[in-house]
Amino acid sequence: PTTFPSLRYTGRLASDPLGQMTLAEQEYATGTSIDPSFRYGDYGQLVLDPTDDQTFWHIGEYFKGGRYNGVVAFRVVNECIPDLNITEDILSGSTDNQQAVNTLTASNTIFANATAVYHAGEEVLLVDDFIASRDAYFRAYIEGCTDTFVRSPQGGDIVSEPFDDVSLGARTNEMDSTGSKLAFADLSVFPNPTLDKLTIDLGGQTSGHKVSVILYDLVGNKLSQQEIQDPRRVRQLELDMSAYPTGIYLLRIQGGERSITKKIVKR
Repeated sequence: PTTFPSLRYTGRLASDPLGQMTLAEQEYATGTSIDPSFRYGDYGQLVLDPTDDQTFWHIGEYFKGGRYNGVVAFRVVNECIPDLNITEDILSGSTDNQQAVNTLTASNTIFANATAVYHAGEEVLLVDDFIASRDAYFRAYIEGCTDTFVRSPQGGDIVSEPFDDVSLGARTNEMDSTGSKLAFADLSVFPNPTLDKLTIDLGGQTSGHKVSVILYDLVGNKLSQQEIQDPRRVRQLELDMSAYPTGIYLLRIQGGERSITKKIVKR
């Protein structure tokens, strides 16, 4: 066969003619092999994001020499936002297609084996926080709202190299359930590059919101995770990286729904 189990999505507006899917079909996970068993799609699901009641999240199964799950978020809307700010990280195996009328600003992390295509009519800004990990598929180009997302004009994939993480940019604050501000503006990670020990200093905090510190490799594998239950009482956390090979790692510091991702160099 030349066509294998893959994942696509489409949709329609409530005002569209019945029985017609008017959203251009998008393939977000391409299969390259057959299903090795008699079972398929046991855990497929489509849900509506309760935070905006507009974004659909879908997970499904496809095959490329083994059994994989693909995740995508998409919206079926008849309008395009004039200016869009993207801060949500794109995890391995996920796809993110975004567009804007004028300006699109990205300060997120695209992990290895994730796909992201961004375009806007006037400008696409990749600010200092933006990271496209090695083996991530990423493309940004100038084009208005078309509801189509071209991975490469030649039909091939663009494999991105890591971008430097220079500052905290737009992702600096988070509110806990009591309304107290969890501020990351004073956060520091040192020494970076490091030979063995890495110190994460959260700075002065007035919120008791739990903070998670997660280390990933550039493929998106989670290597370690530690928790600071109350950053008002425990300000610093030490991470031992002596057992890890020389290379680049991604450190995510997360409080609540938002996170900061820092590039760490291990020597």
